[in-house]
Amino acid sequence: MKQIFLILFFYSILCCSQYNERTVIQDFNYDNFKDTIHSNYQGGSGFGGIYAKVIDGKTKHTFDIDLFHSYALIKNIITIPKQQFEKEHLLLTKALFREVLPKQRNTPDTSLEWILNSQFHQKQVNHPYFDKIIYPKTTWRKEKIEVPDSYYITLHNDSLKKIAPRDAYKGELMETDNHIGILTYNASILRKISERKYRSTDSKLIGTSKKYKFHATMHGLYVQKNEKYKWLFINDYEIVGGPQKLRWESIQCVRIFKNFLILEQNTAPSRYLNTFIIDIETGKIGKLKFEFTKDIKDFKDDYELALLKKDHFMIKSDDKEKKVHYKKLFKLLKKLKDGLDFKK
Repeated sequence: MKQIFLILFFYSILCCSQYNERTVIQDFNYDNFKDTIHSNYQGGSGFGGIYAKVIDGKTKHTFDIDLFHSYALIKNIITIPKQQFEKEHLLLTKALFREVLPKQRNTPDTSLEWILNSQFHQKQVNHPYFDKIIYPKTTWRKEKIEVPDSYYITLHNDSLKKIAPRDAYKGELMETDNHIGILTYNASILRKISERKYRSTDSKLIGTSKKYKFHATMHGLYVQKNEKYKWLFINDYEIVGGPQKLRWESIQCVRIFKNFLILEQNTAPSRYLNTFIIDIETGKIGKLKFEFTKDIKDFKDDYELALLKKDHFMIKSDDKEKKVHYKKLFKLLKKLKDGLDFKK
């Protein structure tokens, strides 16, 4: 999954890209020599980012950062050689960070916690209905959900190796030994609200039940139970897939079934849907293995699609249509998830 989108539009970007440059000349390390930071942004239809470098005016030592990434990504990870954090280079490194990165946070907020826990605790499964189980280990919190501005955090060797960042150009694993990771997080995208009539810009409440209140934006879903809150779903492409651009809404529809949710995810530019079963109390998620449609014409024409209905979906097996009730999936998910051995 991590490599699927990394090279798809690279050459088209080179042909039709946006390009901006900026140069700052200043004595960043206070050695009485003028240093230089040069940055430029290139962007196209599906990828873009800032390339920047700082040049030490005295030693001519150069350090560069490449933030090129897919527009599908809510987070981006780059690796920085540890030598750049040594005393002789630290002031220049910090100056470059200030120029091209958002503000730093020491610890993740609750939404990034959900993403990181999900990335560390996901598993492909061989099952008649599910192809992935995600266990973000969420807990109820008294603090109301607040979405911060975009920021970055540092990742040291253990966490960096678990995430296994890849080169945005080639899709190859990036060097992690003797490196520190920088994770930039586009958290502010979680504040964006769909323009659909049932989601007005003055309220995120999308549904209620006897126990819960559900709040959603274009790319995030959280639940409230009395005075407690927790995240249930965030559209991180590397974990749950989704549209190829974050300006396209990912959460298309949510259905409530007591302690479970059915979430339909937009996968634009494809017109078909990913579908997830979410256990509200445990936070565990099962991704259904089929591509879904709500259009009976698509279902009749394409034997690989499943048809979504109110309380069930239809699939074809041996030229016969089969009805699968969501209640059955809730039971299967409970049995399946309890037996999974997630790595700590």
